[in-house]
Amino acid sequence: ELIDMEEEGDERTLSEIFKQPLLRLSVSCAAVSQCTMVAFMGVITVVMEDQGYSYSDAVFVIEMHCFAMFFPSFFTGHLVNMFGAFTINAVGVLLYVPVMVTFALGDSVDNFWVGMFILGIAWNFTFTASTVMLTSNYRKGEAERVQGINDFIIFFSAGIAAFSSGYFYDYFGWSTVLLAVGVCELCLAGLIVAAWSYREKADNQQLLFPSTPREGGAFSATKEAAAASNEGGGL
Repeated sequence: ELIDMEEEGDERTLSEIFKQPLLRLSVSCAAVSQCTMVAFMGVITVVMEDQGYSYSDAVFVIEMHCFAMFFPSFFTGHLVNMFGAFTINAVGVLLYVPVMVTFALGDSVDNFWVGMFILGIAWNFTFTASTVMLTSNYRKGEAERVQGINDFIIFFSAGIAAFSSGYFYDYFGWSTVLLAVGVCELCLAGLIVAAWSYREKADNQQLLFPSTPREGGAFSATKEAAAASNEGGGL
């Protein structure tokens, strides 16, 4: 039975809330995406220093990465509206493939900045779309608890990734960091594939899967509220 997330209803327990596959997927994607970004950012300058590159080269790589992390935000929201949060999330996960390939192919400055640039875009897509998916799978009265747990999982995991990447690089080398992150991305891709089977049961399908026809939903409710506000002389 589908539940309209716009309704207040009785607050569910956390176990009931997290039984939703798409909610678990949104938390997992955001957490792994954040971990991947932190893991690479934490060691990339050290890797470049060990390769004999200058400080200015490392700064350039980080600049390209930070630009790619936030510049897409000007249009990521429009892409989510057009193609759905699930699709943009999946695209973001797929973008980690060229990231890993670029890093694995060589250790030139071009490999580092291109890899980090694509990593920034992948992070932006997955993190933005995961946030939309998360907010589409809980009720208003559940927001504080779900968001709190979501943020704890994301940033606790990111802290572990930051420490782990440095340890792995120091003791085992750059290839081990790539291998560890690659395993995480494979697991995430598996979750994306598994969650696809639940698309017909998803709440707010118009937001997550725009190609799936459904009356009402989050977009319709938003448009109706805006129209009512305009007719009533609202902002």
